[in-house]
Amino acid sequence: MSCHARVLGIAQDAGVPHAGCACPRCERFRESPLHVACLGLVGGSGQTYLIDATPDFVAQTAALPAFPSAILLTHAHMGHYTGLVYLGREGMNASGLPVHATPALCAFLRANEPWASLPVQWVTHEPGTRFFLEERLSVESIPVPHRNEHADTVAYLVLGPKRRLLYLPDIDRWKIDLSALLARCDLALIDGSFYSRGELPGRADIPHPPIEETLDRLKPDEAAKVRFIHLNHTNPLLDADGPTALVAREGEEIPL
Repeated sequence: MSCHARVLGIAQDAGVPHAGCACPRCERFRESPLHVACLGLVGGSGQTYLIDATPDFVAQTAALPAFPSAILLTHAHMGHYTGLVYLGREGMNASGLPVHATPALCAFLRANEPWASLPVQWVTHEPGTRFFLEERLSVESIPVPHRNEHADTVAYLVLGPKRRLLYLPDIDRWKIDLSALLARCDLALIDGSFYSRGELPGRADIPHPPIEETLDRLKPDEAAKVRFIHLNHTNPLLDADGPTALVAREGEEIPL
Protein backbone atom coordinates (compact mmCIF):
# COMPACT_ATOMS: atom_id res chain seq x y z
CA MET A 1 0.00 0.00 0.00
CA SER A 2 1.27 3.49 -0.82
CA CYS A 3 1.96 5.81 2.08
CA HIS A 4 -0.33 8.86 2.09
CA ALA A 5 -2.21 11.37 4.20
CA ARG A 6 -5.96 11.94 4.03
CA VAL A 7 -7.57 15.25 4.94
CA LEU A 8 -10.41 14.37 7.31
CA GLY A 9 -11.60 17.87 8.18
CA ILE A 10 -10.90 21.52 7.47
CA ALA A 11 -13.18 23.44 9.85
CA GLN A 12 -12.36 25.32 13.04
CA ASP A 13 -12.99 23.52 16.36
CA ALA A 14 -16.78 24.00 16.36
CA GLY A 15 -17.28 22.82 12.79
CA VAL A 16 -19.44 24.23 9.99
CA PRO A 17 -22.34 24.78 10.43
CA HIS A 18 -21.61 26.43 13.72
CA ALA A 19 -23.90 25.74 16.69
CA GLY A 20 -26.60 28.39 17.01
CA CYS A 21 -25.71 30.13 13.74
CA ALA A 22 -28.01 30.58 10.76
CA CYS A 23 -25.68 32.68 8.60
CA PRO A 24 -25.67 31.93 4.84
CA ARG A 25 -22.38 30.03 5.10
CA CYS A 26 -23.65 27.76 7.86
CA GLU A 27 -26.91 27.19 5.98
CA ARG A 28 -24.96 26.23 2.88
CA PHE A 29 -23.32 23.37 4.77
CA ARG A 30 -26.39 22.32 6.79
CA GLU A 31 -26.97 19.16 4.74
CA SER A 32 -23.29 18.34 4.25
CA PRO A 33 -21.29 19.61 7.24
CA LEU A 34 -17.59 20.34 7.20
CA HIS A 35 -15.72 18.33 9.79
CA VAL A 36 -13.24 19.75 12.27
CA ALA A 37 -9.60 19.96 11.13
CA CYS A 38 -7.98 16.54 11.31
CA LEU A 39 -5.43 14.51 9.36
CA GLY A 40 -5.28 10.78 8.80
CA LEU A 41 -2.09 8.94 7.85
CA VAL A 42 -1.96 5.62 6.03
CA GLY A 43 1.37 3.84 6.26
CA GLY A 44 2.93 1.45 3.79
CA SER A 45 2.07 -1.32 6.25
CA GLY A 46 -1.63 -0.56 5.86
CA GLN A 47 -1.85 0.72 9.43
CA THR A 48 -3.45 4.12 9.96
CA TYR A 49 -2.80 7.00 12.35
CA LEU A 50 -4.84 10.04 13.37
CA ILE A 51 -3.58 13.54 14.09
CA ASP A 52 -6.01 15.16 16.53
CA ALA A 53 -9.13 13.61 18.04
CA THR A 54 -11.97 15.96 17.15
CA PRO A 55 -15.69 16.06 18.01
CA ASP A 56 -16.15 14.37 14.59
CA PHE A 57 -14.07 11.37 15.72
CA VAL A 58 -16.60 8.71 14.70
CA ALA A 59 -16.99 9.90 11.10
CA GLN A 60 -13.30 10.66 10.69
CA THR A 61 -12.03 7.30 11.89
CA ALA A 62 -14.62 5.59 9.68
CA ALA A 63 -13.15 7.44 6.67
CA LEU A 64 -9.84 5.60 7.10
CA PRO A 65 -9.14 2.09 5.74
CA ALA A 66 -8.74 0.81 9.31
CA PHE A 67 -9.17 2.16 12.82
CA PRO A 68 -6.07 4.13 13.86
CA SER A 69 -3.19 2.25 15.45
CA ALA A 70 -2.19 5.45 17.26
CA ILE A 71 -3.42 9.00 17.81
CA LEU A 72 -1.25 12.13 17.87
CA LEU A 73 -2.45 15.33 19.57
CA THR A 74 -1.42 18.90 18.79
CA HIS A 75 -2.89 20.74 21.80
CA ALA A 76 -5.66 21.02 24.40
CA HIS A 77 -8.36 23.05 22.67
CA MET A 78 -11.89 21.81 22.11
CA GLY A 79 -11.56 20.59 18.53
CA HIS A 80 -8.29 18.74 18.96
CA TYR A 81 -8.64 16.29 21.84
CA THR A 82 -12.28 15.96 22.95
CA GLY A 83 -12.87 13.08 20.53
CA LEU A 84 -10.83 10.96 22.92
CA VAL A 85 -14.03 10.40 24.92
CA TYR A 86 -15.01 7.73 22.38
CA LEU A 87 -12.07 5.62 23.57
CA GLY A 88 -13.49 5.34 27.09
CA ARG A 89 -15.31 2.48 28.76
CA GLU A 90 -18.68 3.85 27.66
CA GLY A 91 -17.41 3.69 24.09
CA MET A 92 -14.70 1.55 22.51
CA ASN A 93 -12.79 0.76 25.72
CA ALA A 94 -9.67 1.09 23.58
CA SER A 95 -7.27 -0.57 25.99
CA GLY A 96 -3.63 0.22 25.31
CA LEU A 97 -4.14 2.42 22.25
CA PRO A 98 -1.09 4.74 22.02
CA VAL A 99 -1.89 8.44 22.30
CA HIS A 100 1.16 10.60 21.50
CA ALA A 101 1.49 14.11 22.92
CA THR A 102 3.93 16.43 24.65
CA PRO A 103 4.72 15.84 28.34
CA ALA A 104 2.72 18.96 29.26
CA LEU A 105 -0.35 17.82 27.35
CA CYS A 106 -0.15 14.27 28.72
CA ALA A 107 0.16 15.69 32.25
CA PHE A 108 -2.98 17.78 31.72
CA LEU A 109 -4.95 14.80 30.43
CA ARG A 110 -3.76 12.48 33.18
CA ALA A 111 -4.74 15.04 35.82
CA ASN A 112 -8.29 15.68 34.63
CA GLU A 113 -11.36 13.54 34.09
CA PRO A 114 -12.71 12.03 31.95
CA TRP A 115 -9.32 11.81 30.23
CA ALA A 116 -7.53 10.42 33.27
CA SER A 117 -9.73 7.30 33.20
CA LEU A 118 -9.21 6.50 29.54
CA PRO A 119 -7.69 3.01 29.11
CA VAL A 120 -5.10 4.28 26.63
CA GLN A 121 -1.29 4.29 26.61
CA TRP A 122 -0.01 7.85 26.98
CA VAL A 123 3.23 8.29 24.99
CA THR A 124 5.19 11.50 25.58
CA HIS A 125 7.55 13.30 23.22
CA GLU A 126 9.32 16.54 23.97
CA PRO A 127 8.56 19.30 21.42
CA GLY A 128 11.15 19.11 18.67
CA THR A 129 11.35 15.32 18.83
CA ARG A 130 11.18 13.05 15.78
CA PHE A 131 9.66 9.61 16.28
CA PHE A 132 8.68 6.72 14.03
CA LEU A 133 5.14 5.43 13.60
CA GLU A 134 6.46 2.62 11.42
CA GLU A 135 9.61 1.91 9.43
CA ARG A 136 9.12 4.45 6.61
CA LEU A 137 6.77 6.90 8.29
CA SER A 138 7.87 9.29 11.02
CA VAL A 139 6.78 12.62 12.46
CA GLU A 140 8.56 15.54 14.07
CA SER A 141 6.73 17.68 16.60
CA ILE A 142 7.42 21.39 16.17
CA PRO A 143 6.62 23.81 19.03
CA VAL A 144 4.43 26.72 17.97
CA PRO A 145 3.10 29.69 19.95
CA HIS A 146 -0.62 29.42 20.72
CA ARG A 147 -3.04 30.12 23.57
CA ASN A 148 -1.64 27.52 25.95
CA GLU A 149 -4.10 27.70 28.83
CA HIS A 150 -3.76 24.01 29.68
CA ALA A 151 -0.63 22.75 27.94
CA ASP A 152 1.66 23.54 25.02
CA THR A 153 1.03 23.35 21.25
CA VAL A 154 2.88 21.59 18.45
CA ALA A 155 2.61 21.22 14.71
CA TYR A 156 3.67 17.98 13.04
CA LEU A 157 6.05 17.50 10.14
CA VAL A 158 5.11 14.16 8.59
CA LEU A 159 8.04 12.44 6.85
CA GLY A 160 7.03 9.78 4.37
CA PRO A 161 9.17 7.67 2.01
CA LYS A 162 9.10 10.36 -0.70
CA ARG A 163 7.46 13.55 0.55
CA ARG A 164 7.09 15.72 3.64
CA LEU A 165 3.84 17.27 4.84
CA LEU A 166 3.45 19.99 7.48
CA TYR A 167 0.29 19.96 9.60
CA LEU A 168 -0.10 23.24 11.51
CA PRO A 169 -3.77 23.88 12.39
CA ASP A 170 -3.28 26.52 15.13
CA ILE A 171 -0.80 29.30 15.78
CA ASP A 172 -0.77 32.79 17.35
CA ARG A 173 0.44 35.19 14.66
CA TRP A 174 3.70 34.36 12.85
CA LYS A 175 6.19 34.53 15.68
CA ILE A 176 8.12 31.68 14.07
CA ASP A 177 9.85 31.57 10.68
CA LEU A 178 7.19 30.39 8.23
CA SER A 179 9.62 30.38 5.31
CA ALA A 180 11.98 28.08 7.21
CA LEU A 181 9.10 25.68 7.91
CA LEU A 182 7.97 25.65 4.29
CA ALA A 183 11.53 24.96 3.15
CA ARG A 184 11.33 21.66 5.04
CA CYS A 185 8.17 20.33 3.37
CA ASP A 186 6.56 19.65 0.00
CA LEU A 187 3.07 20.71 1.13
CA ALA A 188 1.74 22.54 4.19
CA LEU A 189 -1.71 22.50 5.77
CA ILE A 190 -1.77 25.61 7.93
CA ASP A 191 -4.02 27.74 10.12
CA GLY A 192 -6.55 29.66 8.03
CA SER A 193 -9.13 30.35 10.74
CA PHE A 194 -9.95 33.85 9.52
CA TYR A 195 -9.44 35.54 6.19
CA SER A 196 -9.01 39.06 7.56
CA ARG A 197 -8.89 40.98 10.83
CA GLY A 198 -12.22 42.06 12.27
CA GLU A 199 -13.99 39.15 10.59
CA LEU A 200 -15.57 38.05 13.86
CA PRO A 201 -17.28 41.09 15.47
CA GLY A 202 -16.41 41.56 19.11
CA ARG A 203 -13.66 38.90 19.02
CA ALA A 204 -10.73 40.86 17.61
CA ASP A 205 -8.51 39.46 20.37
CA ILE A 206 -8.44 35.97 18.84
CA PRO A 207 -4.79 35.71 17.82
CA HIS A 208 -4.86 33.54 14.69
CA PRO A 209 -2.94 35.00 11.71
CA PRO A 210 -5.41 36.14 9.02
CA ILE A 211 -5.02 34.41 5.67
CA GLU A 212 -4.47 37.67 3.80
CA GLU A 213 -1.53 38.50 6.09
CA THR A 214 -0.09 35.00 5.74
CA LEU A 215 -0.26 35.26 1.95
CA ASP A 216 1.53 38.62 2.07
CA ARG A 217 4.46 36.91 3.76
CA LEU A 218 4.88 34.21 1.14
CA LYS A 219 6.97 34.14 -2.00
CA PRO A 220 5.20 32.57 -5.02
CA ASP A 221 6.99 29.25 -4.66
CA GLU A 222 6.09 29.15 -0.96
CA ALA A 223 2.44 30.04 -1.58
CA ALA A 224 2.19 27.13 -4.02
CA LYS A 225 2.91 24.75 -1.12
CA VAL A 226 0.19 26.08 1.19
CA ARG A 227 -3.37 24.86 1.73
CA PHE A 228 -5.46 26.41 4.50
CA ILE A 229 -7.37 24.43 7.10
CA HIS A 230 -9.13 25.17 10.41
CA LEU A 231 -11.52 27.63 8.73
CA ASN A 232 -14.03 29.42 10.93
CA HIS A 233 -17.64 29.61 9.76
CA THR A 234 -17.15 33.34 9.13
CA ASN A 235 -14.38 32.76 6.59
CA PRO A 236 -15.35 33.90 3.05
CA LEU A 237 -13.16 31.17 1.53
CA LEU A 238 -16.08 28.89 2.38
CA ASP A 239 -18.34 30.73 -0.08
CA ALA A 240 -19.30 28.87 -3.24
CA ASP A 241 -17.39 31.42 -5.32
CA GLY A 242 -14.37 31.59 -2.97
CA PRO A 243 -10.82 30.87 -4.21
CA THR A 244 -10.95 27.15 -3.45
CA ALA A 245 -7.39 26.50 -4.62
CA LEU A 246 -6.24 27.98 -1.32
CA VAL A 247 -8.24 25.52 0.78
CA ALA A 248 -7.57 21.87 1.52
CA ARG A 249 -10.41 19.54 0.51
CA GLU A 250 -11.98 17.06 2.86
CA GLY A 251 -11.28 13.56 1.63
CA GLU A 252 -8.29 14.46 -0.55
CA GLU A 253 -5.31 12.14 -0.41
CA ILE A 254 -1.76 13.48 -0.32
CA PRO A 255 1.03 11.09 -1.38
CA LEU A 256 3.87 10.73 1.08
